Amino acid sequence: MLKPEKFQRLRFLESNLETRIFDARDWLSTPEALTHLKSGLGARHYVLRHCREYLERTCFAAKRDALSADVATEAALHLNGYYLNLRGALDNLAWILQFELQVFPGTTEDSGARMKVHLFGDKFLKAVGDRSTPHANHLSAMKSWGLDLAVLRDPAAHRIPLYVPPGIITSQDQVDEFRRLDHLSGAPESELGGKRRIEIMIEAQQVASFEPVFCVNSESGIKVYNIPKQLLFDHRHYLHLARKVLEEFK
Repeated sequence: MLKPEKFQRLRFLESNLETRIFDARDWLSTPEALTHLKSGLGARHYVLRHCREYLERTCFAAKRDALSADVATEAALHLNGYYLNLRGALDNLAWILQFELQVFPGTTEDSGARMKVHLFGDKFLKAVGDRSTPHANHLSAMKSWGLDLAVLRDPAAHRIPLYVPPGIITSQDQVDEFRRLDHLSGAPESELGGKRRIEIMIEAQQVASFEPVFCVNSESGIKVYNIPKQLLFDHRHYLHLARKVLEEFK
């Protein structure tokens, strides 16, 4: 769990953005931008907050025991939901800019040129800069974060969902006990001591301890990230960028 002062700061930042999303209804003039504000960014923001809160309760600290299969699956569901909706929220910001500033005149969500509306794309950034230097400055300052987010933590891009391992074996004692139970699970029934094989296999899985990490699997291999460190880093960047983009419309 976050320390109380850090939790209060994070909730302040979330509430601040929620206020800006509400206020921006008076700052935007096009119906399309308002749709992306209310039904897009606004709706996704509460999903992001919910996912962040769930993961904080369940996956922000190491635990002596491994997670159950159900809890690990639900954690992965919230983690994937967070990053998919984070990418979606950034797309909503891009379309708010597109419709409100007419970044690419005539381009709509149904046109073939819609792929140009990419928040951190070079052409998009240049076109935004031609219409609003402050908006372009905010986007440029966050470009490296946005591109890193797309390359490393976009489940849709990888086609393999983010994975929260139920447990990790970190000590030699755990390795030895796992190997003993794993070997026993394959032994003749007469050597199982009255236990069912599935019970021994479950015991072997429970040797592991939970560590607050998630895995990104790609062609280049598996990368491991610390859940609270990475998620809070990305969450704070999202809160900052979304607030700045909306405030420039005042």
